[in-house]
Amino acid sequence: PPGGGVVWHRDGVMASVSVIRNAAGEHHLQVNNHFRMGGSASVRSDHREAHIPLLLHPDPKRALFLGLGTGATLSAAGDHPGLVAAGVELVPEVVDSFPMFTRTAPHLGTNPDISVHVADARRFVRASEDRYDVVVADLYHPSVDGSSALYAREHFEAIREKLAAGGMF
Repeated sequence: PPGGGVVWHRDGVMASVSVIRNAAGEHHLQVNNHFRMGGSASVRSDHREAHIPLLLHPDPKRALFLGLGTGATLSAAGDHPGLVAAGVELVPEVVDSFPMFTRTAPHLGTNPDISVHVADARRFVRASEDRYDVVVADLYHPSVDGSSALYAREHFEAIREKLAAGGMF
């Protein structure tokens, strides 16, 4: 963008991932030079995507986040003591970009209770033997090729099977 530039770029098998700096110095994630996400401008809303469901549950112990973007939402789970959180991201280069977002995702790589998995979310949910008190799955965009399966009844049913008693999706 005018006054900005490419900070980091990596081409992968499934996507080209770039971290772009705008004129204000904020970093944004772009996948296939199309969908733009993250950065300090959206940090409050990114963090709320974790805080609101975790605060609505009376006593969350385990949480699962599907689709990670800049990692800000998963990182916000680190503000909840005693919570074990796992995040799943399909594109490995997105995970490789996390060091560019330490300001908005400070708990990634520093909090041992937060784990990141590079995997297909549908398969991860079906294969996991864990039960989760909270599952956050609003972190992928319906316009992205292949994401429609994450909005399918079968995927929602698989998530329901992984919820602990009283769990929330």
